[in-house]
Amino acid sequence: METLANGILEVVVSERGAELQSIYKITSHREYLWQGDAKYWGKRSPLLFPIVGNVHDQTVLINGTKYPMTRHGFGQKLIFRSSVEDRLLHLTATDTEETFSCYPFHFLLEVLYKLSRNTLTVTLRVTHTGEGIMPFQIGNHPAFNLPSYQAEETIHGYLSCNTENGIVSNIIQEGFLTNEVKNYVPEDGLIPITNHLFEYDTLVDTRGLIERTTLYDKKKKPLVTIKAHTPITAFWSPVQKSAPFLCIEPWQGCSEDIDFQGNMNDRRFMNLLKGGETFESSMQIIIE
Repeated sequence: METLANGILEVVVSERGAELQSIYKITSHREYLWQGDAKYWGKRSPLLFPIVGNVHDQTVLINGTKYPMTRHGFGQKLIFRSSVEDRLLHLTATDTEETFSCYPFHFLLEVLYKLSRNTLTVTLRVTHTGEGIMPFQIGNHPAFNLPSYQAEETIHGYLSCNTENGIVSNIIQEGFLTNEVKNYVPEDGLIPITNHLFEYDTLVDTRGLIERTTLYDKKKKPLVTIKAHTPITAFWSPVQKSAPFLCIEPWQGCSEDIDFQGNMNDRRFMNLLKGGETFESSMQIIIE
């Protein structure tokens, strides 16, 4: 485990999957990151790579050959090397024989965590160190606590986004993306978080318009703001489990379309890198 602290926040990160383990506000003695519980969901903030979301038959087709691939990929299982300097944590991982057997590409994967006052900036960087074209997707999956959660209550908190018409979500069916959409319209600028909000599993806004999302408690006090420029913003809490947390997820990629059949390169929201090229994406987690 590695720790960053600046007198306001203390952040803990695991070398396994470069996964956030804690975002603790020192001044208020409050933990903001979900701490994991297998009853609901045992993870905290897994790294999604080299795909985001689900794939048909747990395989991907790359240049005509099928390779095994589980939902959200293997990034969360990689062991990263870490170094810390001046409130900056730099983690790196590369391909291995095991990853090459299911994803035949050479890569350098970097995750950087930087603290500045009440803001944690998370940067994801992918470099294709081999030849040819490397398809990939990458994303963040942080889960945040819903304070004073009571399953029997109607409303557990609120969400707001920078978009006037709220969240326009493609409906997920059996883990795959459909063209059917549902609009979650804010009431006085806020979307209530209820037990029925996730009746269709993950909310996936594919418009690329959401750049800021704020999570509020039941009294409409802001808790956390996420800022990111990504084509996808996803929101998730386990379906029908009344879980005391909410995930706000900036994604550079998404689940396969429900009727998709083809090579990984042709999947919607796919990123393509030539040999030697680097891709970078960042998000800010602002503790209010």
